[in-house]
Amino acid sequence: MCTEHWPRSHLMVTVGVVIKVGSRNETHDNSGVAHFLEHIHFKGTQKRSRQQLELEVEENGAHMNAYTSREYTTFYIDCFKDKVDWAVDFLGDVLSSSRFSQDAVDSERETILAEFDHVEANVQEFMMDNIHYTAYR
Repeated sequence: MCTEHWPRSHLMVTVGVVIKVGSRNETHDNSGVAHFLEHIHFKGTQKRSRQQLELEVEENGAHMNAYTSREYTTFYIDCFKDKVDWAVDFLGDVLSSSRFSQDAVDSERETILAEFDHVEANVQEFMMDNIHYTAYR
């Protein structure tokens, strides 16, 4: 867990969790699983439904997001500094007690496959992925 200080703002902070796992850790057989897990964590927890997650972020004036790279999967919340305790609790809940319903899994599978098709259609991203794969087999 880390926090980031924004020099120009004394009101906002970023609270994040960086997990040292990304596409680099995948094999041909489980390619895309890190990105998939990044998405599925926002579908609800034992305490909060997907709608409750979204509403709570909005009610706290926050912005929540996540991304996956070759090296890391990162989850973060931008929020007012007086909401840090809430943000830590919220991220902890999302990362430790997410529900993985079959409907959510099926829905995210379709989303990830559509994103994959989008990357495949982007010549620059396609080339960079293949150059990286060739260089670091």
